Amino acid sequence: MQESELEELATLVLQVDDKANVKHLAGHDPETRRSLLTVFRASSGSTPAVEKAFTGFVHKHPSLSAQQLRFLQVLQNHIAQNGGIELERLYEPPFTTIHAESMDGIFPHPGDVDELLAILSVFEQARDPKRSPAREPSIMSTLTTQQKSDIDKLWTEFWTGGITNPLTVIEQISFLMFARLLDVMETTGERRAERTKKPFKGRFTGPNDPRRWKNFKQKDAAELLRVVRDEVFPHFRKLNGGTTFAEYMQDAQLMIQKPSLLVSAVNMIDKLPITDGDAKGDLYEYLLSKLTTAGINGQFRTPRHIIRFMVELLEPKPTETIGDPACGTAGFLVGALQYLQEQHTSQRVR
Repeated sequence: MQESELEELATLVLQVDDKANVKHLAGHDPETRRSLLTVFRASSGSTPAVEKAFTGFVHKHPSLSAQQLRFLQVLQNHIAQNGGIELERLYEPPFTTIHAESMDGIFPHPGDVDELLAILSVFEQARDPKRSPAREPSIMSTLTTQQKSDIDKLWTEFWTGGITNPLTVIEQISFLMFARLLDVMETTGERRAERTKKPFKGRFTGPNDPRRWKNFKQKDAAELLRVVRDEVFPHFRKLNGGTTFAEYMQDAQLMIQKPSLLVSAVNMIDKLPITDGDAKGDLYEYLLSKLTTAGINGQFRTPRHIIRFMVELLEPKPTETIGDPACGTAGFLVGALQYLQEQHTSQRVR
């Protein structure tokens, strides 16, 4: 069968049934099926079928938030540009940039997720092992006045609780944020495994592991302190043994000795939108702004979209030497590397 014939067939099928999917191809031999899939996906992404499916969902749910609408738009654009969606892609950037738990975190009602999965089944693709993850877009996020006020109160509680070194305060808050993000990543991995029917090697023993954030945050003050000090932090030190990460975590210890202070810290961090966009960077920047001991000891990070814009203006070349004497956390150097990889990597390697 010639490619032109395949294109004609794909057009005909989509005109008759814009919900045509891989199940229609079950009767074909493997080689023909692969060719048909390629054409069908390329064709289906450019037809009104994609817009029709998502418009129907939006009309059925008129109270969608701005974040939910943004997720749907990114998802629709991905399908239109790629002719389909690999289910595993939902748990990678740019979808996890909008929310760390992807659609499971954005759509809290299971019925909405099931409805979306039913729509996506029409455009579902098999995983292409040669395809690299999409570049993560910059989605801005800012802390609210109330959230900053909560951080200020917590900072004061650390001070009155005997932890007066601002670097220690930031370290302890970072450890607790890490504990919450570990649980978020675990939940995302479990849902991904459930959706894709592929095995998942977790960092915990299961949903009821007491070291998971969602489980220990419910404890009373005394038990919370015991679990975090004697179970959660030792678990940090055992993660990714033999790696650079493990090396930096081997001295991790809980410096908070007052149960009431730990409860306040856990409650504050549990309310922060650290799964949304670039909120972690905004939080860290705000914490650094409070380092007034002996002057400002911290450094403000540059938002990723600004870094991206400046790197694109400079158009660095592979033959050039790139230097940033005030690199801090090396945001511009990483941005330059990403730009070079995107602009100067052959299609074959990609």
